[in-house]
Amino acid sequence: MRIFEADERWHGKINFVDEADVYVGFSWGSLCCESFGYYFVSDPTHKRDEALSLTSEELTPLFFDVEFFKERPGYDRGGEAVFRLFNPHETADPIYLVLYNHHNGYYSHGFSMEVGGENVRRGSL
Repeated sequence: MRIFEADERWHGKINFVDEADVYVGFSWGSLCCESFGYYFVSDPTHKRDEALSLTSEELTPLFFDVEFFKERPGYDRGGEAVFRLFNPHETADPIYLVLYNHHNGYYSHGFSMEVGGENVRRGSL
């Protein structure tokens, strides 16, 4: 999996793309009074303070599990979207990508997952 940082080319979204061309996009534009972003964890119940620091070399062999998705409430308002990543060539435990938006008003960040060019998941936090 590779991460393409938000800029004009990606229409204000950060994109996470695996080698099977499955991607998750997350709106990156900020309005006000919000804490948003992403992190990786080893357990889907872990919070941001338990985030893993992964290098691009560690991320490269990971693929999205397109069947797995969880949403959970965030702090204040907003929420979190959780996606599972795995390495099909190893028996290592999966890694989880968590998109989050915690805010005190209506500051929404959209996300979507596409598989083979077809949108299979869409929402906002």
